[in-house]
Amino acid sequence: MSNEKNSSLSPAAVEPFIPELYLWGINTPVCAAYLIDKPVFTLGKAETCDGILAFSEEISREHARITRKNGAYYLSDLDSLNKTFLNGHPLVPHEEYPIRTGDRITLSIYNFHVDHINR
Repeated sequence: MSNEKNSSLSPAAVEPFIPELYLWGINTPVCAAYLIDKPVFTLGKAETCDGILAFSEEISREHARITRKNGAYYLSDLDSLNKTFLNGHPLVPHEEYPIRTGDRITLSIYNFHVDHINR
């Protein structure tokens, strides 16, 4: 006899993550486009990052993070050596800043455009 009623997670309780944002490299030395396909998406040159930016020594191993919470996206700098900027403003490390379509994210000297996926 199955004991499905006592399961701690019902199918309705687990909401699937549906990607909504892309990052497009503007001045990167190689084509750099990233679909933000996880609720927590890390950018940096480490192989463990979700968006690997191995084209420059100016990018930290774990440079920045994009997090989705309650339907909104947030950017945070992970105490990178060469800083993270949002629309030209430097971020305070480990603080979350809301991001939206049309924003410009700069990791060190490399610019990325935030774009929404059209459905």
